[in-house]
Amino acid sequence: MNKHIKLGMIASLVCLQSIQGVTDEEVIAFVNGEQTANTQHAPSSVGLEGSSTAFFILNYDSELVEGLFRLIESEKHSNHWKQAFIRLRIIATADPGIVGLNRVIDKALAIENMDMDSEEKLAVLSSAYGTVARFPDGKALSFLKQRVEPSFWEGRELETKVFYDHAPHLNTTHDGITESVMAIAEMGNDQAKKLLSQLSKDKKYEEMPNVQRSFKAAKYYHESAELLIAGIENAYAKRLELRGASTPEGIVTEPALEIPADPPAPEAVQVVEEVSPSESAIEEPAEVAPVEVAEETSEQSSQWWLWLVGLLVVVGGLALVVRRKS
Repeated sequence: MNKHIKLGMIASLVCLQSIQGVTDEEVIAFVNGEQTANTQHAPSSVGLEGSSTAFFILNYDSELVEGLFRLIESEKHSNHWKQAFIRLRIIATADPGIVGLNRVIDKALAIENMDMDSEEKLAVLSSAYGTVARFPDGKALSFLKQRVEPSFWEGRELETKVFYDHAPHLNTTHDGITESVMAIAEMGNDQAKKLLSQLSKDKKYEEMPNVQRSFKAAKYYHESAELLIAGIENAYAKRLELRGASTPEGIVTEPALEIPADPPAPEAVQVVEEVSPSESAIEEPAEVAPVEVAEETSEQSSQWWLWLVGLLVVVGGLALVVRRKS
């Protein structure tokens, strides 16, 4: 009987673990880039550089993603929030579907409304906004655009100053606006670029030197983000290879907005339609066969001269006969 009770308890524990998924400790280990029972691949073992980015892409799964959101929901793990968002941002770059834009926005909204240290809050929101930027979606852009408006931050003291020894006189204040600008810059698609161009010319930002600096830095920030994306794509391709997949399933490189799948098709059809008439136009003159007409004319001319020569020969012969008789 005791044996059956023990087996029942073991079965219950196994079921409980399967329901709970990974533990917070295992998720934190993943956040820190540490090998656990849930992580199968080290980047160096599969021919990749030993970067933390490659580690996260090779080893994430739905349970670890759920665990990252669970950390963000737990105040006792607030010291891991920034890093948890950064991990979600990396994963969303390759596999946005497993992360989900709505969930990221919900967590960002919750943190915006929390009562916490201004500097810590800004650091977390900076990572959260960067995660939102990994979704080439109109909703993501609208969310970030709203936070570039000075009116959004009225009554919310959220800023931190960064001082550089080589240029202490520069205004390098970071706030909700500057972090939103940099997140939009990270999106990099045409809509984001157009929005930044319009915002940079808006007079309401003329008296905000720190925001002006963000607009100027946006281009270079996107270039650095592209390098990050390239590394993620490389690691994601290796992930698919290890899992026997032949084609990427979720890479977001400039996003779906930058490379639409449908527009090229009509263009290809148009090109074909344009070529077809020109080909038929070329074929039509061939049917007229101008060369053959010329040859026929030439043959007719040659026959006329032959008849003339023959006639002259006959006339000449008759003349000789008449002359001899005379």
